[in-house]
Amino acid sequence: MNEIELLKKLIQIPSYSGDEKKLADFIVDYCAKNNISATILEGNVIIHLKGKDRSKTVIFNAHLDTVNLGNRSKWKYSPIGKSAGKLKDGKLYGLGASDDKGALVSMLLLAKNLKNASCDVWFTFVCNEEIDGSGTLNFLKWFIKLEQFHFYKELAVIIGEPTDLKTLEIGHRGNVFAKITVHGNSCHSALKYSDRKLVVLKGMKIVELINKRLITWEKIYYDSLLGFPTINITQINTDNNFDNKLPDQCTIRMDIRTTPKFHNLIDKLLKETIGTLGVVTYAQKKVSPGFISSDHRIVALWKKIIPDVNLSISFGSTDQALFLRNGIPAVVFGPGCKKTMHKENEYIYIANIRKAASLYHKFILSFSKDVKTAI
Repeated sequence: MNEIELLKKLIQIPSYSGDEKKLADFIVDYCAKNNISATILEGNVIIHLKGKDRSKTVIFNAHLDTVNLGNRSKWKYSPIGKSAGKLKDGKLYGLGASDDKGALVSMLLLAKNLKNASCDVWFTFVCNEEIDGSGTLNFLKWFIKLEQFHFYKELAVIIGEPTDLKTLEIGHRGNVFAKITVHGNSCHSALKYSDRKLVVLKGMKIVELINKRLITWEKIYYDSLLGFPTINITQINTDNNFDNKLPDQCTIRMDIRTTPKFHNLIDKLLKETIGTLGVVTYAQKKVSPGFISSDHRIVALWKKIIPDVNLSISFGSTDQALFLRNGIPAVVFGPGCKKTMHKENEYIYIANIRKAASLYHKFILSFSKDVKTAI
């Protein structure tokens, strides 16, 4: 099975977040047929190849799950199912083609062809990345308890998120999904009421206050690497289904991207800003900002392999911060097409898949050399 056939198979299997089991089982079966030892651990597929140098390890990380396909009528070709995986003009179309199934194929090709690895190599194909990163978190909880983990003197993580093989992402801002709930009294909409009783108007006032404070926060909490914090309102909802009734509750949902100084203060700043107008809660665990120095050894190795590689930060959160939080250096570099991720008609340039596998192999060889020699 070549890379085109394998990617088609992966795309044809729906693997929305929380529903990755069929894809994980398929990959384990593929590995068994190709003499690769793979296991499933809490929904993640784990492959471990022992190398000549057991004191160093490279960990490859890609995710099994995809976002929802969106408006199916906007897809030119089938996004999932038996007819998915249309190949046209060097591009293969389908949900997850770039984010992140192309990276899965590159890493599987590498695992299949990697004989007598120069150092330990791990492949971690994780679930729930698009939701909360719990797949990578569960892998790390297990990994750092291993006896072998404590023998590693040097580790490096390559996360296969889409970067077009042109950009090495060395960081990302934090991510906080906040919800503000406004309470009031339900009443008939034919009468006139003061603004303080109308939950929708109170909600609009909250949005106005936050946007006004954000101008100051952008200046105070700007980071030279990660840029400005951002706050975007993604939803304003009530549970009201009647045109002649005023709702007693309104919710405002926000996607907040944080810089290091801003991240730990966001709860305090929001509560100070809205006061008694509403109650702040969070949809899931906050994702911390994460970044690695542009002078780090693994960045230097990539610059040596690809002299014209661009250094950048990710506009979205990745699992990079989860590795960094555990003291494991990580960068993002993958074959997917960044501009098509999370969009209808997602595609990947098929040539990038085998190219990524080759570049990943070159990194392993460079990383396993003596530090002075490698840099």
